[in-house]
Amino acid sequence: MPWWPRQVARAGLVSGLLLISGNFSLAQSLVQQAYLKATNPVGGDNFGKVLAISGDTAVVGVPGENSSTGAAYVFVRTGSTWAFQAKLQPSNLDATDEFGFSVAISGDTIVVGARSEDSSTTGANSTSNNSASNAGAAYVFVRNGTSWSQQAYLKASNPGVDDRFGSSVAISDQTIVVGAPREDSDAKTINGGTGNATAGSNFGAAYVFVRNGTSWGQQAYLKASNTNSYDYFGDGVAIHGGTVVVGASGRYRDWETHTRDRKSTRLNSSHSAKSRMPSSA
Repeated sequence: MPWWPRQVARAGLVSGLLLISGNFSLAQSLVQQAYLKATNPVGGDNFGKVLAISGDTAVVGVPGENSSTGAAYVFVRTGSTWAFQAKLQPSNLDATDEFGFSVAISGDTIVVGARSEDSSTTGANSTSNNSASNAGAAYVFVRNGTSWSQQAYLKASNPGVDDRFGSSVAISDQTIVVGAPREDSDAKTINGGTGNATAGSNFGAAYVFVRNGTSWGQQAYLKASNTNSYDYFGDGVAIHGGTVVVGASGRYRDWETHTRDRKSTRLNSSHSAKSRMPSSA
């Protein structure tokens, strides 16, 4: 989905979603096609904070709904008319999980992140236990006809308190990538072990899951080759076919002076790592 529908929605409609259609040529003007609202809108829900579209189906994340329990809403287009199809919520719905903090869709499959989910369990479809605050989770939903059902409950292979797994999600066909920007391992290789989880904070990680039939399993644990504390690797993720892109929003920040380290400016260049940890003052 292009970046600008989300930006327009944020700027123009605090609690709504603006959908625009037509050829995206600069020679043509854009027109609003629909104004979408939740079925039970309440102030603070943040309906429209995140959204995704595939074909004639749009999904909208609402992480603030019901005291940040969260939800996701599915809308479908027939001709030029949009209509509500489903409200998605997970099987282990809990207060303050922020379900809907991130969303992605590919065809009849939707993935929704709940970055504040509290279970310490691992893998797919485990039984949640609420013993790791804000570890995070992601959920997969599939459509059969016009009905949606949960297919998988995804957890990191190494969940930790405040990892925020599910802060970002992306999907391409049978592959999902989930970001955990506050994961604390200092590992620097792909699938090379979990490293030292006490070496610092918020290094970040991304996790790749693949579907075989109706079953999901973790395929890869992604870490940056030059990881450092407060990189927030996994703050943004994207996938196309067999290629995954992961953003590290805190990379090169000097936390003592709150400035950027600009010594590394080229593709695959080295960098001078400055103080990574925030001042204790």
